[in-house]
Amino acid sequence: MANVHILTIDGAEVLTVMHFAVPNTNNSSGINWRVIAARVHGTTSLPDGDGTGGTISTGEKTSITTGALVEQMRFIKLGTDNPSGAQIDAAFTAEQSAFQTSFQAKYARYGATRG
Repeated sequence: MANVHILTIDGAEVLTVMHFAVPNTNNSSGINWRVIAARVHGTTSLPDGDGTGGTISTGEKTSITTGALVEQMRFIKLGTDNPSGAQIDAAFTAEQSAFQTSFQAKYARYGATRG
């Protein structure tokens, strides 16, 4: 499975579809993060295919619909034209870390009820 699907490169700006891993643990309300991810992010923008050429494989799609992965389109700006694979991989690692921090903060109390 691909972590990054590159759609366009325009100089140092790369348009990607990234797949971020979601932890298989619970938030503070006892709801599994993957259940939350499936409910609020459980779709893909890529056409069906084998995971190459801007398509999504069946396995990737299943991981997204079940919440094991979240798909997000991201522009990443790198300091050089025609960035290398290593630069894109490093950007993915940073984007995934930022996503996980933001996702867990935003949905920390998802599912809580009162009264």
